[in-house]
Amino acid sequence: MIISNHKQEFKTEWQDLINFDPVQPPSQLRTIARRFEPDRRVFVLVEDNEPQAVLQVALTSKIPSTVTELWEVNADVPKVAIFYSVYKLPHIKFLGDKVRELIIGAAKELKAEFPDLINFITFSPIPTLTKKLSEPDVAQIKDLLINAQDPVARFHMSNGAKLYAIWPNADEQDLRQSESWGWMASYKYEV
Repeated sequence: MIISNHKQEFKTEWQDLINFDPVQPPSQLRTIARRFEPDRRVFVLVEDNEPQAVLQVALTSKIPSTVTELWEVNADVPKVAIFYSVYKLPHIKFLGDKVRELIIGAAKELKAEFPDLINFITFSPIPTLTKKLSEPDVAQIKDLLINAQDPVARFHMSNGAKLYAIWPNADEQDLRQSESWGWMASYKYEV
């Protein structure tokens, strides 16, 4: 079952699941409170009353090219759903196709709530980039991602998404600088 924070079934204590976010961990910019504002959604995949995975979505009027934009942008009438973090919870060993169900189920729910949504895009890290390349090169990065030689690219493409864009200098946090010189990627899901 997929439950969004805008549903009555969403348990208040599930807000604490944000503390496990490895993609956009809570910080001064990325506060937990911001994730629950009206232009944001948090979806929890639940089995037997036990949370399994979390998907976080920003509802925007445009596609951000930096993490700062991701946290600042919003829209009264959203056109874009930005899937900016999806992760299984630490006690879960393997989810298989259930994460795909979470992503597609959330997208369908959002499309029903916001009929004007036209894009379902991720804003994703490239965690192996500095290990695979000696310096950032747009053509090589694109080739690496299209050929799913990065685990996040492989994850989204195996779930049916296609590479949409790559973003230089998108994330200044130390982890992203060490993994990818701050480069991020977007993958597009068709709903």
